[in-house]
Amino acid sequence: MQHVMIIDSVDKLKRNYTKKLDRVEKARRMYVTLESPSEDVFESTMKKGKILNNPVTITDYKNALEIYGKDL
Repeated sequence: MQHVMIIDSVDKLKRNYTKKLDRVEKARRMYVTLESPSEDVFESTMKKGKILNNPVTITDYKNALEIYGKDL
């Protein structure tokens, strides 16, 4: 039996989000700027409106996770 592993590159995944890519990049930068909190903490912070002038949504953040994966 042969096992096959499929790996998508970040560039290939970005192509699926061309219209939203700017917001996805902003969400990623915001996440890293906040020193990469856990997903639950980050989402809770966004939902509670604790980030002033927040230009991104939770959907943008989840799309960033899909493109870049979780931080290790």
